[in-house]
Amino acid sequence: METEDRNLTDRRVRRFWILLAAMTLLRLALAGRAGLGVDESHYLVYSRHPAWGYFDHPPGVLLAALPLRLAGESHFTARLGPIVLAALTLVAWRSWALKNASPEAAWRGTVFLHLLPLYHLLSLALMPDAVLNLFWCLALLCFSRALKAEGPGWWLAAGGAGGLAALGKYHGLLLVPCLLGYLASSRRYRSQLRRAGPYLAGLAGAAVFLPNVIWNWRHDWISYRFQLGHGIGGGWSFTFNRFLAALGGQLGVASPIVFGLLAAATAVLLRKKKKSEGELLVLWTSLPVFAFFILAGSGGKILPHWTFPGWWAGALAAGGVLAARLADPRTARRWRGWYRAGAGLALFMVAGMYAGMAFPILPPLYNAARAASSALNRIVPAVEPLEPFDHNLDITNDLYGWPEAAARVEEIRAEMESPGRTFVFAHRPFTASQLAAELPPRTAVTTLHPRPDQYLLWFDPAEHSGWDALFVDHDRYGRDYETYLPLFAGGDPEPVVFTVYRGSRPAHVFRVFRYYDFRGFRPGRGTPPPL
Repeated sequence: METEDRNLTDRRVRRFWILLAAMTLLRLALAGRAGLGVDESHYLVYSRHPAWGYFDHPPGVLLAALPLRLAGESHFTARLGPIVLAALTLVAWRSWALKNASPEAAWRGTVFLHLLPLYHLLSLALMPDAVLNLFWCLALLCFSRALKAEGPGWWLAAGGAGGLAALGKYHGLLLVPCLLGYLASSRRYRSQLRRAGPYLAGLAGAAVFLPNVIWNWRHDWISYRFQLGHGIGGGWSFTFNRFLAALGGQLGVASPIVFGLLAAATAVLLRKKKKSEGELLVLWTSLPVFAFFILAGSGGKILPHWTFPGWWAGALAAGGVLAARLADPRTARRWRGWYRAGAGLALFMVAGMYAGMAFPILPPLYNAARAASSALNRIVPAVEPLEPFDHNLDITNDLYGWPEAAARVEEIRAEMESPGRTFVFAHRPFTASQLAAELPPRTAVTTLHPRPDQYLLWFDPAEHSGWDALFVDHDRYGRDYETYLPLFAGGDPEPVVFTVYRGSRPAHVFRVFRYYDFRGFRPGRGTPPPL
């Protein structure tokens, strides 16, 4: 029996490393195939301006962007850091999982993670989540070791990792109430709250996070004020429609059946009268995260991927319940059926995500749906056929065309009377960052929208007084020439219009307006333009 168990364990270990290696190689192969998304471009520009804080995030994303600084800027190096961090994160998570569940539960939890489309996206894209996830899992691992080891070392390590998680993304602060809630509810470890360990961890985490607090203090708390403008902090008012939208976002990023399996596994653990310490810990480090963000989204604005830290413990909870239910003849058939259905749908979504990076799959799918709607309209006139495909409907187009757009903008800038004193601006930071990521790093790029954003900290209007400018208008926004004219002495109302393509299909249409003699202030300071 011992030999059989050892062989089974060895097979699980081999499977884990084969899966990790295969997915890492796949991501490395795809990393340079597509351009950068909106957020990725934004964080690439961050890497050119190292600081202890930014308008909307702490500085941890600089760790994920380190290859950009060491090996030069490219689409591949932008994603190399997140790919490496994702591999390290999965190793750390598995070490934590094995300390709190059976090897079978840890293996099934590993598979469960790979069924999440969001997991694959966050394992490839240049986003702060890569740093948050690594140190979140390391904090969980150090915390579990601290509970079972003597001495302050693991408590200090747990606190330090938690502080680094919060420097990756402010969501890391949720670890504090989650772990305190676990300690308070644990019969075995509740006594730790009367010892020095947890408080040493808190001091270590605070010390690591302190530079961001100082940076915010020096910048009028700009990052904290912006983040508190989301969700519960931004005039929160519950509506049922927002609750459904927040819940629906989770179904979209996880696939409906997989999210349903997580909910079912959580319900199973909640109903258990005698929970193991591992089960109690996974509940406290998953359920509060989902509850917090879904509650925030029920009365404010959240993004679906904000809940992802909860999926680390959630995957282990699902893995443990699945392992138990599939081993029980009374429940195996039902759970196996839902598991296979969920896996099939999720893998289809994951394959679509990877394919969408490399190929324009949405236009032919949309055109097929449009043809079907037209055929149905001939039978049932009340059914209106779909409109012709609009390239702005394909969100994967955000990954394409920006190097060509930046090259064309540079050509127009070279034609200006003083190219060295001509800055580039856009209506919103999305367009500005995607252009800035592809323009020469020394090019002055900004936004002049009255709503504050990161460019408020990078671009001093007074220093650029008297400069000329190019306003690059993406057809998604469609601003008029008059929008920004009050900020300049004059301009040319006739734009340069150009289209960039993804293969043979349009990806983006741009208009470039030329303005002259910038007056040196942003909207809201002086006479604001009618935006």
